[in-house]
Amino acid sequence: TFVDEVLAPQLQDKARARSKDGLGSAYTNPANLTDESLEVYLRPLTTSPLRKAQFHRYCIGMEPNPLVPIEPQLRASQVPVRAVWGTGDTFFVKSSPEELARIFPKFRGVRRVEGAQIFWPEERPEIVAEEARRLWTA
Repeated sequence: TFVDEVLAPQLQDKARARSKDGLGSAYTNPANLTDESLEVYLRPLTTSPLRKAQFHRYCIGMEPNPLVPIEPQLRASQVPVRAVWGTGDTFFVKSSPEELARIFPKFRGVRRVEGAQIFWPEERPEIVAEEARRLWTA
């Protein structure tokens, strides 16, 4: 399985985990991926057949886009929404912020974080805080 073949070996070889072939690919600076983070993120997924199966179902549930079935409810939302997007993210389609702008009626723009990978908020929480304050005070 993906867990046994890809994730579990990263717990044994932290350098591999930090590489572009491991979880490090989700980080703008893979050196920011601590041993403790690796344990917190990966260990629970590897501890039992049930957890492996649950993770597998989660991954399958992400394809196709899980927002599509609830798009009518999202279009009706009156909650202000602002996106903060890493431009180096290879996990999501680059046009995703524009798609969110099309769906949410109270979309309040997007801030792009140049070169940032998907886990950039862990590396740069001050940007998340700044953008949250900006949205809440608008």
